[in-house]
Amino acid sequence: MAPTPAVWPSKVLVVESNPAMAEIEVLVLANAGHEVMSAPNAQRALTLARRWNPDLVLLDHIRVHLTAPQAA
Repeated sequence: MAPTPAVWPSKVLVVESNPAMAEIEVLVLANAGHEVMSAPNAQRALTLARRWNPDLVLLDHIRVHLTAPQAA
């Protein structure tokens, strides 16, 4: 079965410290038609977000080094 093309958001940044979970998330989103990048930590995510300007950022449940206002 062919993936359904994504309408919005098309660029998704996955921030996940668990490599196995990141791989699953990226695979699912890419198969849904999204352009996906991933970062293993907050510092790398901020660098990618500034450069790539994603439509959506998915953060894993614990961001020890980054508060919600800093992420925004």
